Amino acid sequence: MDTLCQIHIPLLPAIFIEKIREIYRAMYEYREHKGIFGNCMALTLAGQTTVIIANYLLARSLGIEIPLAFFFFFVPILLLMGVAPSVNGIGVREAAFLFYLTEFTTPEKALALSLLTTFFMILVGMIAGIVYVFKGSLSPERKKDLPG
Repeated sequence: MDTLCQIHIPLLPAIFIEKIREIYRAMYEYREHKGIFGNCMALTLAGQTTVIIANYLLARSLGIEIPLAFFFFFVPILLLMGVAPSVNGIGVREAAFLFYLTEFTTPEKALALSLLTTFFMILVGMIAGIVYVFKGSLSPERKKDLPG
């Protein structure tokens, strides 16, 4: 891994190289725990698929007729743009939705889809936060299994 980073140093800022190293080290720690790593990857894939299908269904509810395959390609890109430095991605994500979707629908519907997506992301986050506050992160049975 370090060789790979050394080769690409002129191409990437140092902060990105350090982040790549951190990700590599974190993944390397799980080399003996392939089941845990596989479960995490499966849950991540399921979560992202749910977000993509939710965006597709929201688009259909607005009368936007775009194939599901489009959403599997563009939704991850659009949501990744939403993590650009901004307040919860608001503004950046909307501009990205407008840019990519106006070929298929009106700007009003593209903006409505973006706002609905943002609303549901916030709503799901709030529900998860409420569950976390009242239920806690781990059950008492799992807490006793933790070291220390």
